[in-house]
Amino acid sequence: MSQLDPPPEHLSELKLPIFAVRRRTGALVRLAWPDPGTHCGFRRDARYRFDAPDGAFGVLYAAFDLKTAFAETVLRDTPARTKAAKIRLDYAELEARRVVAIDTHAATRPLRLIKLYGDGLVAARTDNRIATLDEYSWTRAWAKALHAHPQQADGIVYLSRFMAPHKAVVLFDRSQPFMKVGTVTPLLLHKYLPKILDDLELSIDPP
Repeated sequence: MSQLDPPPEHLSELKLPIFAVRRRTGALVRLAWPDPGTHCGFRRDARYRFDAPDGAFGVLYAAFDLKTAFAETVLRDTPARTKAAKIRLDYAELEARRVVAIDTHAATRPLRLIKLYGDGLVAARTDNRIATLDEYSWTRAWAKALHAHPQQADGIVYLSRFMAPHKAVVLFDRSQPFMKVGTVTPLLLHKYLPKILDDLELSIDPP
Protein backbone atom coordinates (compact mmCIF):
# COMPACT_ATOMS: atom_id res chain seq x y z
CA MET A 1 0.00 0.00 0.00
CA SER A 2 1.60 3.27 -1.11
CA GLN A 3 -0.86 5.77 0.34
CA LEU A 4 0.24 7.29 3.62
CA ASP A 5 -2.24 7.39 6.46
CA PRO A 6 -3.09 10.93 7.61
CA PRO A 7 -1.92 12.18 11.02
CA PRO A 8 -3.98 10.53 13.77
CA GLU A 9 -6.65 12.69 15.38
CA HIS A 10 -4.95 12.26 18.75
CA LEU A 11 -1.47 13.25 17.48
CA SER A 12 -1.44 16.26 19.80
CA GLU A 13 -1.71 13.90 22.78
CA LEU A 14 1.34 11.84 21.76
CA LYS A 15 4.81 12.53 23.12
CA LEU A 16 7.16 12.69 20.15
CA PRO A 17 10.91 12.00 20.49
CA ILE A 18 13.04 15.12 20.04
CA PHE A 19 16.46 15.30 18.38
CA ALA A 20 18.56 18.22 19.66
CA VAL A 21 20.95 19.95 17.24
CA ARG A 22 23.93 21.08 19.27
CA ARG A 23 24.91 24.73 19.33
CA ARG A 24 27.95 24.95 17.07
CA THR A 25 29.43 26.53 13.97
CA GLY A 26 28.29 24.80 10.79
CA ALA A 27 25.71 22.66 12.57
CA LEU A 28 23.76 22.28 9.33
CA VAL A 29 24.52 22.69 5.65
CA ARG A 30 22.36 23.46 2.64
CA LEU A 31 22.75 24.22 -1.05
CA ALA A 32 21.37 27.55 -2.20
CA TRP A 33 21.67 30.02 -5.06
CA PRO A 34 23.81 33.19 -5.28
CA ASP A 35 20.95 35.39 -4.04
CA PRO A 36 21.57 35.85 -0.27
CA GLY A 37 17.82 35.63 0.27
CA THR A 38 18.02 31.90 -0.52
CA HIS A 39 20.85 31.20 1.93
CA CYS A 40 18.71 31.02 5.04
CA GLY A 41 15.30 32.05 3.78
CA PHE A 42 12.07 30.30 4.70
CA ARG A 43 9.68 29.59 1.82
CA ARG A 44 5.89 29.50 2.20
CA ASP A 45 4.94 28.13 -1.21
CA ALA A 46 4.10 24.42 -1.39
CA ARG A 47 6.73 22.75 -3.56
CA TYR A 48 8.44 20.00 -1.61
CA ARG A 49 7.84 17.21 0.90
CA PHE A 50 7.28 19.01 4.20
CA ASP A 51 6.15 22.42 2.98
CA ALA A 52 3.10 23.99 4.59
CA PRO A 53 0.12 22.99 2.41
CA ASP A 54 -1.55 26.37 2.96
CA GLY A 55 1.41 28.74 3.40
CA ALA A 56 0.74 28.98 7.14
CA PHE A 57 4.45 28.70 7.98
CA GLY A 58 7.79 28.88 6.21
CA VAL A 59 10.29 26.05 5.82
CA LEU A 60 13.97 25.63 5.05
CA TYR A 61 15.65 22.33 4.09
CA ALA A 62 19.13 21.32 5.21
CA ALA A 63 21.29 18.34 6.16
CA PHE A 64 24.11 17.47 8.52
CA ASP A 65 26.63 16.86 5.73
CA LEU A 66 27.25 18.15 2.23
CA LYS A 67 26.87 14.79 0.48
CA THR A 68 23.30 14.43 1.75
CA ALA A 69 22.43 18.03 0.90
CA PHE A 70 23.92 17.49 -2.58
CA ALA A 71 21.91 14.31 -3.19
CA GLU A 72 18.68 15.87 -1.93
CA THR A 73 18.99 18.97 -4.13
CA VAL A 74 21.29 18.54 -7.13
CA LEU A 75 20.66 14.84 -7.79
CA ARG A 76 17.10 14.16 -6.64
CA ASP A 77 15.67 12.01 -9.47
CA THR A 78 18.69 12.24 -11.79
CA PRO A 79 19.79 8.57 -11.37
CA ALA A 80 16.32 7.37 -12.41
CA ARG A 81 16.45 9.46 -15.59
CA THR A 82 19.72 8.18 -16.98
CA LYS A 83 21.00 4.75 -17.96
CA ALA A 84 24.60 5.87 -18.39
CA ALA A 85 27.28 4.17 -16.31
CA LYS A 86 28.32 7.55 -14.96
CA ILE A 87 25.86 10.35 -14.24
CA ARG A 88 26.79 13.63 -15.91
CA LEU A 89 25.86 16.91 -14.25
CA ASP A 90 25.36 20.31 -15.81
CA TYR A 91 28.30 22.63 -15.17
CA ALA A 92 26.17 25.79 -15.18
CA GLU A 93 23.92 24.50 -12.40
CA LEU A 94 26.84 23.50 -10.20
CA GLU A 95 28.58 26.82 -10.87
CA ALA A 96 25.50 28.65 -9.58
CA ARG A 97 25.16 26.63 -6.38
CA ARG A 98 26.42 27.87 -3.02
CA VAL A 99 27.23 25.73 0.01
CA VAL A 100 25.77 27.50 3.03
CA ALA A 101 26.86 26.56 6.53
CA ILE A 102 24.17 27.30 9.10
CA ASP A 103 25.56 28.29 12.50
CA THR A 104 23.76 27.73 15.79
CA HIS A 105 26.67 28.40 18.15
CA ALA A 106 25.29 31.72 19.41
CA ALA A 107 21.75 30.41 20.00
CA THR A 108 20.27 30.46 23.49
CA ARG A 109 19.29 26.80 23.17
CA PRO A 110 19.73 23.84 20.78
CA LEU A 111 17.38 23.40 17.85
CA ARG A 112 14.67 20.88 18.73
CA LEU A 113 13.61 18.60 15.87
CA ILE A 114 10.89 15.97 15.86
CA LYS A 115 12.61 12.65 15.26
CA LEU A 116 10.73 11.16 12.32
CA TYR A 117 12.78 7.99 11.92
CA GLY A 118 13.39 4.89 14.05
CA ASP A 119 11.30 4.93 17.21
CA GLY A 120 10.03 8.38 16.25
CA LEU A 121 7.99 6.83 13.43
CA VAL A 122 6.30 4.46 15.87
CA ALA A 123 5.68 7.29 18.33
CA ALA A 124 3.99 9.38 15.62
CA ARG A 125 1.97 6.37 14.37
CA THR A 126 3.43 6.42 10.86
CA ASP A 127 6.17 4.69 8.83
CA ASN A 128 9.07 5.64 6.57
CA ARG A 129 6.89 6.10 3.50
CA ILE A 130 6.66 9.63 4.86
CA ALA A 131 10.25 10.14 3.62
CA THR A 132 9.89 8.39 0.27
CA LEU A 133 6.43 8.99 -1.21
CA ASP A 134 6.20 11.18 -4.30
CA GLU A 135 2.67 12.30 -3.42
CA TYR A 136 3.45 15.34 -1.29
CA SER A 137 -0.12 16.21 -0.34
CA TRP A 138 0.06 13.47 2.31
CA THR A 139 3.44 14.52 3.73
CA ARG A 140 2.46 18.21 3.80
CA ALA A 141 -0.55 17.30 5.92
CA TRP A 142 1.88 15.68 8.35
CA ALA A 143 4.12 18.77 8.29
CA LYS A 144 1.16 20.96 9.22
CA ALA A 145 0.13 18.62 12.06
CA LEU A 146 3.68 18.36 13.42
CA HIS A 147 4.14 22.12 13.23
CA ALA A 148 0.97 22.53 15.33
CA HIS A 149 1.96 19.85 17.87
CA PRO A 150 2.06 21.16 21.47
CA GLN A 151 5.79 20.37 21.73
CA GLN A 152 6.37 23.29 19.33
CA ALA A 153 9.46 21.77 17.73
CA ASP A 154 11.74 23.81 15.47
CA GLY A 155 11.44 21.29 12.64
CA ILE A 156 11.73 17.64 11.63
CA VAL A 157 14.68 15.30 11.12
CA TYR A 158 14.00 12.33 8.83
CA LEU A 159 15.79 9.74 6.70
CA SER A 160 17.13 11.11 3.44
CA ARG A 161 15.28 9.51 0.54
CA PHE A 162 18.48 9.37 -1.50
CA MET A 163 21.20 8.93 1.15
CA ALA A 164 19.65 6.86 3.95
CA PRO A 165 20.72 6.20 6.68
CA HIS A 166 21.93 9.81 6.50
CA LYS A 167 19.42 12.33 7.80
CA ALA A 168 17.75 15.32 6.20
CA VAL A 169 16.21 18.25 8.03
CA VAL A 170 13.32 20.63 7.47
CA LEU A 171 13.20 23.67 9.73
CA PHE A 172 10.06 25.64 10.53
CA ASP A 173 10.34 29.42 10.50
CA ARG A 174 9.99 29.55 14.30
CA SER A 175 13.62 28.31 14.38
CA GLN A 176 14.96 31.46 12.72
CA PRO A 177 16.04 33.23 15.95
CA PHE A 178 18.32 30.29 16.79
CA MET A 179 20.38 30.20 13.61
CA LYS A 180 22.32 32.38 11.19
CA VAL A 181 24.25 32.11 7.95
CA GLY A 182 27.87 31.10 8.43
CA THR A 183 30.33 30.57 5.60
CA VAL A 184 29.07 30.62 2.00
CA THR A 185 31.25 28.77 -0.53
CA PRO A 186 30.75 28.26 -4.27
CA LEU A 187 30.01 24.55 -4.70
CA LEU A 188 32.65 24.10 -7.40
CA LEU A 189 35.29 25.43 -5.00
CA HIS A 190 34.24 23.37 -1.99
CA LYS A 191 36.95 21.03 -0.73
CA TYR A 192 34.58 18.07 -0.38
CA LEU A 193 33.09 18.22 -3.89
CA PRO A 194 35.76 16.04 -5.60
CA LYS A 195 35.20 13.25 -3.09
CA ILE A 196 31.41 13.48 -3.47
CA LEU A 197 31.73 13.23 -7.26
CA ASP A 198 34.04 10.23 -6.89
CA ASP A 199 31.94 8.45 -4.25
CA LEU A 200 28.71 8.84 -6.25
CA GLU A 201 30.35 8.18 -9.65
CA LEU A 202 29.42 11.55 -11.05
CA SER A 203 31.05 13.70 -13.73
CA ILE A 204 30.53 17.29 -14.83
CA ASP A 205 29.85 18.28 -18.42
CA PRO A 206 32.44 20.87 -19.51
CA PRO A 207 31.21 24.49 -19.71
